[in-house]
Amino acid sequence: MKDKEAKIVSIQSLVSTGYVGNNMAMFAAQLHASDICMLPTVVLSSATDNPDYRGDVVSVNLFSELVIGVDLGLDKASCHYFMTGYISAIPLIDTTAEWISSCKDSRCVAHYIYDPVFGDFRTSGLYLSEEAVAHSLKKLLPLCDIMTPNHFEMEYILGGKFETQEELSELLADFPELKEKKIIVTGAHLRDTPEGYLENLLVIDGHIQRFMAARIPIEAVGTGDLFTALVTVIMKNGRTISEAIDYATEFISAVLSRVNRRDSNEIRAEDLLYAKEKMDVLQIYKGGKEDENS
Repeated sequence: MKDKEAKIVSIQSLVSTGYVGNNMAMFAAQLHASDICMLPTVVLSSATDNPDYRGDVVSVNLFSELVIGVDLGLDKASCHYFMTGYISAIPLIDTTAEWISSCKDSRCVAHYIYDPVFGDFRTSGLYLSEEAVAHSLKKLLPLCDIMTPNHFEMEYILGGKFETQEELSELLADFPELKEKKIIVTGAHLRDTPEGYLENLLVIDGHIQRFMAARIPIEAVGTGDLFTALVTVIMKNGRTISEAIDYATEFISAVLSRVNRRDSNEIRAEDLLYAKEKMDVLQIYKGGKEDENS
């Protein structure tokens, strides 16, 4: 059931130019008629793949004040969607965990979606300190209802590699902290993944559902942030998690196809608008057309 008063609270990076972190989350939410509350964890001139970026981590005092202000403005009679991404500073991880825990105690959290933005195969490892990663897993992972690690991050969390469903299931069996979580592994490539494709894997109660997407031959920064934002907003708009993954997979394929046609690796506003128009025409929701009254 769609809650028209529910908001998305997005806690992650903010950049002056480009579409990553909160910039991506805000645009994705607004494209789908949802309000969003942004809390920045870093403020940068651009994504960090730009060697000339500038900026810094938000101070804990400023971040805490923003949390207090947003919390005072939240309607506690509704259930909101909390989403976290890039948080590199341990004090901000602590403040975030305390706030989400308090909101859960107040029963005003519909879902907390945890995107453990630690690293990826593209960068050959972590882009957070091991200390920050360990602290995030200690404080934020236990609170989440849904998590959206990429393949690299899932292997890092589980402490082992997987190339098959069976190997993933075996690793998860040794990690009881994840038993009650809904896990979406993004950008996965398994031994039997068809050539030219990537997969998103949904794990619920040990069952694995696979969502196939054509592999577009570009490395566009911000696709993980876009995926998590889309899943969040589509669920908030009344769809199931499987429908949300279907939608996000198709939407991102449309975005990346258009970016590739421009011979670029940078996502622009025009690419996101193009994908939204395409989804509106095709009405990509498994289970039927969107209810006009939802």
